[in-house]
Amino acid sequence: EKRENTDDTEIARGLISKALELDPSRSRLRLALARHYIGQGQQEQALGQMRVAFTETPTDWPVTQNYLALLLGSGETSEANDVKQSLLNGFSDEPIAVTLAAVTEHRLGETDQAQSRLKKQIEASPDNLMALIALASVYEDQEQTTEAARTLRKAAALRPDNSDLLLKAGRLYAMNHDLE
Repeated sequence: EKRENTDDTEIARGLISKALELDPSRSRLRLALARHYIGQGQQEQALGQMRVAFTETPTDWPVTQNYLALLLGSGETSEANDVKQSLLNGFSDEPIAVTLAAVTEHRLGETDQAQSRLKKQIEASPDNLMALIALASVYEDQEQTTEAARTLRKAAALRPDNSDLLLKAGRLYAMNHDLE
């Protein structure tokens, strides 16, 4: 059965590669191919696909988000910083671009800048779920668990169907309060 799965995976990779030959600008296909390469432990091939996808369509935000995560997870901090700068320089009017840049700053250790940028995003758009979750993560890393929990509760109010947000907020709250 493992051989069948491997064969199926290779067939899928071949079909995606063929589709990209016909239309190289399909960034979501490049993302799928990159995920295949990651699953095979082929980080450089995955990065190559993501670089092309980002260059072709930098405003395909899921692709950009995955590209940044791959760069940061691979230790490619200089390239991640370059992508962050291109987002801020080219798409500063796009809340998701600025939020992705702030998340990158946080992961690069630029916590104060990330926190400031995220607060501005939330001030401008209080329903920016991604920015709220990212800010809560910054607070948590700074051991500001009360602020993290408060921010997650705001996020949970926007997405009452997402119980994980409430559970995490409750866990953070419990860390600082005796619940007996």
